[in-house]
Amino acid sequence: MKVAFIVFFVFLLFTNPVFGQVIPTTDELVNEAFELNKEGKYEDSISILNEVLESEPDNIIALYYSSSAHIGLEQFKEAKEELERIFVLRPEPSGGILYNYAVALSGIGENEESVRYFELIDEDDYNYFNAQNGKGIALLELLRFEEAVESFNLVIENDPENVTAYLYRGISLSNLGDYDESLKSIYKALSIEPQNVRVKEALQFALNQKGLSLLYDDSNPEEAMIYFNKALANNPKDPNTAAYLGMAQSELTKKQFNDIIASVAFALGLSVFGIALTVILYFKPRKQKQ
Repeated sequence: MKVAFIVFFVFLLFTNPVFGQVIPTTDELVNEAFELNKEGKYEDSISILNEVLESEPDNIIALYYSSSAHIGLEQFKEAKEELERIFVLRPEPSGGILYNYAVALSGIGENEESVRYFELIDEDDYNYFNAQNGKGIALLELLRFEEAVESFNLVIENDPENVTAYLYRGISLSNLGDYDESLKSIYKALSIEPQNVRVKEALQFALNQKGLSLLYDDSNPEEAMIYFNKALANNPKDPNTAAYLGMAQSELTKKQFNDIIASVAFALGLSVFGIALTVILYFKPRKQKQ
């Protein structure tokens, strides 16, 4: 009977949902959530981390990974609350915690505070250059475009293939009216990630702005049309670009018409002048011979 009981117990252990369930440790659950975050499965990650936090509400790593998952879902308020719990538990937070908190602040529109927290991250910290990108984006939201460009330049010096830095540097330069440099930066981002939708949108904006500048500031519809056509090649369905191209064509037609009128007027002017001169010479009093 004893042997039979043991066999039955082992059978239950491996078959019964209760007896046979192998309960993972906290570390195993946290590591699983970390891997899910890397795969972009944020909701699954949060579900696991909530289970951990129910039994260990002060687990800093679980709170940190949960904040990362909430940021991935753009649930910035929830991320901010979790990170503030960490600040209570760890008065001197790591660079990663500071970075997440700055991102969460930017996500809810608190960009001044966001910049301040990005600036707390040391230069030798793993998150430093990511923080410079984040700081630049927050500065861009604050319309501090020159400072934003400086942040993105720092990133590019360290990582010449950083798409985010080139993209937002280009957007910042567009807002400063430096469309040529803006386009160089955005085209660089596009060369690294040709299918990046955000980059293509930024390119559309920069090409249109360059065209409008040529059209109205420089009164050069021919050059403006070149940029509008490039914008249409980038996005043939953009109604704004189509309208801008029509405006440029109209301005070009007016310019050509005015040039023709000016040429005709000039020619007529020469003709009138010639006739007047002939009349003057013809009727000029002649000296009588003695």
